[in-house]
Amino acid sequence: MPNVASVLREEIKRLSRKEIRQSTTRLKGKVIALSKTVSRQRNKVAGLEKEIAQLRKMVMAGKPAPIAAPAEALKKARLGPRSIRAQRNRLKLTQAQYAKLLCVSSPTILAWEKGKSTPRGEKLAALVGIRKVSPAEARQRLGLPPVARKKKKRKKGKRKKKK
Repeated sequence: MPNVASVLREEIKRLSRKEIRQSTTRLKGKVIALSKTVSRQRNKVAGLEKEIAQLRKMVMAGKPAPIAAPAEALKKARLGPRSIRAQRNRLKLTQAQYAKLLCVSSPTILAWEKGKSTPRGEKLAALVGIRKVSPAEARQRLGLPPVARKKKKRKKGKRKKKK
């Protein structure tokens, strides 16, 4: 017959292992979730550092900083050749000026407006983001003087007499 002390010792070991396993599995799940969060944060920081480096290069080269849009707006964005041309006309810019504002070449703007190619990635984000820019702000970003407003001409004709 086994010794009572050894049976108790084995039972205590078994129960303690069970308790430790239960507490460590909870912690293990939390550690995995935290490591995933840290990984996402690292990727986000790396992306932001890359973006900062690109912006520094643009500043050094004297180019205007690109205008970006949030990811939600990109999913909803509907851009076609007509809307790109309408946006450029709303800002009262030439194709070359619009290209400089978006940090692309003039032939790229021409291809977008003719429907031969479509903007993707950062350029799509810039096009969506530029929708919120006023003509004055666009010209300021390009270092151009503001557009003079046209005065409305009054129609000459009969005026109603006050009684």
